Amino acid sequence: VFLRATFGVVASFDGGGSWRWLCEDAIGFSGTWDPPVAATPDGKLWMGLEHGLAWTSDGCNVHAIRQVAGELVSDVAADGDALVFATSTAGKPAALWRATGGAAQKTGATLDGFYIDTLDASGARLYATGVHVGQKTSPHLFRSDDRGATLHELHPTWPTQGRLYLA
Repeated sequence: VFLRATFGVVASFDGGGSWRWLCEDAIGFSGTWDPPVAATPDGKLWMGLEHGLAWTSDGCNVHAIRQVAGELVSDVAADGDALVFATSTAGKPAALWRATGGAAQKTGATLDGFYIDTLDASGARLYATGVHVGQKTSPHLFRSDDRGATLHELHPTWPTQGRLYLA
């Protein structure tokens, strides 16, 4: 069980019998960044960082994914044993990635001029929300039906303006 908090992550590796604090510095972040997290069935906790993606399976050893070192990982979502995540690094197109084991690979989809806020994955279908960088905040919703190879914007009528977050 993993609980994300403003002061790090609180983890139980025995189904809630005991709890351990994983401090921010040990994970690889500090300050106001609250990392997006996802747990995969193999017991890994994945954490999106301002400068990459990391995982741990024991709360002590934290491993960085080298393919995205230096990238801002804006959200992560578990998709079975795989992880889907978004990078939204300033000056680069936002991109979707898949990670299995200890390696990551771009899915193919990119969004030039967007910051990806949240994503959700289930098999071949992915949803993502985002905002235009440097423009008035307005809601944008995207869908992929091919595991993230391509993204298509959906255009429903929104009751309000502002950011959208998938849950």
